[in-house]
Amino acid sequence: MIRQMPPAEGTDLPAAEITVNLIPKRMDSYEQIEYKYPGMYACDGQDVLYNITEMFDIEHSAEDIDTNDFDIERSELRLLRRHIVEQDDTSLQHAETFYAEPEKINLSRKRFIAVLGRLINDSDRSDRFVHVS
Repeated sequence: MIRQMPPAEGTDLPAAEITVNLIPKRMDSYEQIEYKYPGMYACDGQDVLYNITEMFDIEHSAEDIDTNDFDIERSELRLLRRHIVEQDDTSLQHAETFYAEPEKINLSRKRFIAVLGRLINDSDRSDRFVHVS
């Protein structure tokens, strides 16, 4: 669970309280899940991420936009970030539609790139998937 907090010191980005949940994997072991705030939150943030991954043909496990929990391979997020940062042909092809998506949740292109960086770098590096919840 993530609770919205006042902005973190020295930044305009909100801080977040991180809750650690232990999820049973088997009867005799537990998997620790740590929820972090990557720079966008709630269903609107997930919807924007889903729409942008669809726009750029980034593979993920979501069945549709209403899927609450889904996985994206870290390499796919890197590919998405590269398209957006380099403003390559794929990015330019979707430019108008792309810019409208992060604006729905008051994020600029630059801040959305930072969100992708946090998803890629701050999630469990031992897992090739980033879990979006």
